[in-house]
Amino acid sequence: MNRSTYNWLDQQASLKRFYKELQKDNQVCQVTVTNHTDDIRKVCLWGANSAIKLTEGKSFKNSFDKILETAQNPVDVIYNQATNKYYIINEGADALTVLNTDGFIEGVIDLNSNSNVDIKGPISISYNSNTSHPNFGDMAIACKRTDQLLIIDTAGELKQIVNTGSEPVDVVFNTFNNCFYVANSKSTYITTVDQSYQSYPLNDFDSPIKLGFNSSNGDLLVYDNGSKELVLIGEAGAFKNKVSGVSSDYISIDFNSELGFFYVTNYDNGEIYTFTQDSLDTQRKFLGISQPSHIFYQEDMRFIRVINGAEKTLVTLTTDFDIIGSESLENFDNFILKGSSTIFLSSSSNQIRTRGTIQSPTVTVNEEYYENREDFQHNPAMVSHVKLVASGEDRINALQLIEKSVTGTEISKTISLSNSQSPQNFANVSELFDMNGNLIDGHVTWCFKINPKQQVTFLIYYHQFEMYNLLPEKTRISTGVQMSKGIPASWLDNLKEEPPDESTY
Repeated sequence: MNRSTYNWLDQQASLKRFYKELQKDNQVCQVTVTNHTDDIRKVCLWGANSAIKLTEGKSFKNSFDKILETAQNPVDVIYNQATNKYYIINEGADALTVLNTDGFIEGVIDLNSNSNVDIKGPISISYNSNTSHPNFGDMAIACKRTDQLLIIDTAGELKQIVNTGSEPVDVVFNTFNNCFYVANSKSTYITTVDQSYQSYPLNDFDSPIKLGFNSSNGDLLVYDNGSKELVLIGEAGAFKNKVSGVSSDYISIDFNSELGFFYVTNYDNGEIYTFTQDSLDTQRKFLGISQPSHIFYQEDMRFIRVINGAEKTLVTLTTDFDIIGSESLENFDNFILKGSSTIFLSSSSNQIRTRGTIQSPTVTVNEEYYENREDFQHNPAMVSHVKLVASGEDRINALQLIEKSVTGTEISKTISLSNSQSPQNFANVSELFDMNGNLIDGHVTWCFKINPKQQVTFLIYYHQFEMYNLLPEKTRISTGVQMSKGIPASWLDNLKEEPPDESTY
């Protein structure tokens, strides 16, 4: 056996004996710090008296863009403010997919088992968006093949089944009167569902297939595919106006409350109309997009978003219909925008594309750290040894110890870790023998720089001083003394209503 091999084995044996003694004679705590950013971050541990921050800049915006597999035929989607989640209708699976704002599927609700009937064909979804209403967050799902509207609460439980006309294909919630309206493609009426979930018809249509509403006065704009007309009615069904000669099997409607305009797309002839809210006068007819569908007015950005069905792109326009951007959608054919988040659906490939930003912490530490930090603030710990384990190949080069006195004086000491690599490990492990004898209390702070996307774990072996036990004997029986480590064992034999006296000690 050569000398280098012998020395290596001897070092390992010595270290093994060393840790055996450490574990027998010391307590141990673990502190795990994770850097979630792409930057080097300064981290400060302990120092509870100074209320020092773990790191500067507690959070950052983290962008994501994911493609998720979902149940069969996702066809419609809403964002529910009451739950801060997205709900996606899967027509082919009779299911409701629940998606959180971080871009993860939380679950799939089987509408068949939920309602105890054969649903077959959920096609459109809306929800009660009135934050002050008792039914805020309740969702309504139009089921085409069973002529029903399912009312689902925020917990995903069935609340009510409402019968509609034949083949309901669209449902909207009218924020003006808190009613749901359902377009029945094979009936001569629209179904109104009031706040008590009682229904009644609004007649005099041939084949209503698409709905839009004016949020300022409750008016409904209805596309009647039978008469080829856009019909404007009041919330109670009173006729107000109409536009004839609109021929398309696919119409999309949205409303701009700021300008008082209805936007209507005609998929068949490639036209986008801007109609006034009362007279339905044509303010603009735009022909710059082939097969326009799913028009959406984004209020916070004051942009109009339209899917170009021919080129499979999402086009962004100003309110003056100037095209300012376009992005490829591939096979995604429906979408919704909420702030910086976008949800795209592909009914042909059974996929969801979710894109957005979330606030993520820059640096995190394990939960037990904060409990230990408070404990050490009142009951200091004398360090016997520190082992540092870091992910990746980048090493932690130095650890700075800063002690701040009650007068504000700071004493700083820097411990170099360049010669601390463990002889027992080929991984990124350091044995910090120079930390022995240092105190962890409310005055001392450990500072170091953590590398991008790195996780660092400190294993700290220590002896702890119980400050309560250092108090004079007469002082300890004072009822005003607070202890961080529980009551003395000698008290356990006393009844609660009989506090210990001097003879207890």
